[in-house]
Amino acid sequence: MSNPGNDKRMVWMLLGLVAGLGIATLWPHEQVKASATDRDAQFAMSTCSISAIGNQEAIFVLDFLTGSLKGAILGSGGDFTHFFFRDLPVDFKLDPKKEAHYCLVTGGVQLQGDATVPPAPSIVYIGELTTGRIIAYSFGYRDGTVSDRPVALLPIATFPFRQPDPGAN
Repeated sequence: MSNPGNDKRMVWMLLGLVAGLGIATLWPHEQVKASATDRDAQFAMSTCSISAIGNQEAIFVLDFLTGSLKGAILGSGGDFTHFFFRDLPVDFKLDPKKEAHYCLVTGGVQLQGDATVPPAPSIVYIGELTTGRIIAYSFGYRDGTVSDRPVALLPIATFPFRQPDPGAN
């Protein structure tokens, strides 16, 4: 013999399950966009998404010994199609005789740009410990184009995160 109270609970549980699945199906989905960063004692590398639908990405490599930041975009055909560079010791006004201490991460942001080459929806952030500053770099990218000529990354913003080391410069 079945208990009428248990039958009602089962009906409500099934109605809740069906309603939850229906809402989850109809709710707008947002694609996950993630970047990856790794480092060694002498270099760091980081990826970032460069397309609105998240199917293309760029990679940036920072050489700690030279302060050279280089990047490339992997095109949909499997080849690197765009190349970027920046000389970080110049941007941070570092003494070439002193050792720099860099940090590299990427992030997503949609900046305003001009119509010729709009900025990619990602930013490269470089931190340097002895100066106590972070500089954000932008890079231009237009989907469907190919460029084998390296283009300079553009410093767009900076902020101090600590007082600079008095012996650094």
